[in-house]
Amino acid sequence: MATKFRAPLIHLCNFLDALCTLCFVGLLRVEEANPLLAWCFQYSETNFLVVKFVCCTFAVSYLDSHMRKQHRWVLDAILCMFLMVLCWHAYGLISLLTLSSPTLGIR
Repeated sequence: MATKFRAPLIHLCNFLDALCTLCFVGLLRVEEANPLLAWCFQYSETNFLVVKFVCCTFAVSYLDSHMRKQHRWVLDAILCMFLMVLCWHAYGLISLLTLSSPTLGIR
């Protein structure tokens, strides 16, 4: 994969993960698994988004600019991790929507 696309794809996946998390936690009342982000979510959704975006943006930007060429695989691993998280979100959404639950308004 071309190195110039890794960081933007990681940021896109982080954004999609945040949207899915807002949907699950805010609308479906699922708990956030990350303790730091769960603590931020207690105060407001804005705090959650700010902490999530600032931490990820800083970390990925730092790694992207300071990592040696032979260690660039770490960014691929981070991207794979985010893609697996998005697959987990998709699985969770499908599972929740196919369950018969009066709280979700689904029959």
